[in-house]
Amino acid sequence: VSRAPTDCVQYYTGTSGTIRSFNWAGSQLLRGMDYRICIRDEKGYCSISYKESSGTSIDAFSILNPAASSSSAAEASTGQCIKTGGSGLIIHSGVSTDGVIPLNPALVLEGFPSQFCGGIFGTDGSTSSGQTLTSARKPFELSLFTAPAATITSPSTGFSLAYSQNGC
Repeated sequence: VSRAPTDCVQYYTGTSGTIRSFNWAGSQLLRGMDYRICIRDEKGYCSISYKESSGTSIDAFSILNPAASSSSAAEASTGQCIKTGGSGLIIHSGVSTDGVIPLNPALVLEGFPSQFCGGIFGTDGSTSSGQTLTSARKPFELSLFTAPAATITSPSTGFSLAYSQNGC
């Protein structure tokens, strides 16, 4: 029997699945959220990839706040989502395209960005959805943080991310 680690509000098992913020299906990101999401690392798998869920009728990633550049772009590498805007998705270990090699410093400010907001899940300034980001650091954990007084710009729906663990 597998139990969720302490303080994991959402716990996922299996090599692939979908992670959704609370009230995503209600089409509204909630204020005052601060919770951890954990994914059990399966035997023989050493990294995990995340991307926006496909085929959804609701926007798969929309955490809009004053720090996000626009609803049609991503904000990630500058780390301003939570510091300035008061809300964001945190991937604790940071991510890159393969989880091992840092992102190109000419394109982003951090080699392994960890905070995400905006209208697209991806690195700073991304304007097309479908970017897959990978972490090779365990444990596989994310957090959603929205300050109680955060200014959440409509239509912030939260997120629905597909995850897939990658073999060693």
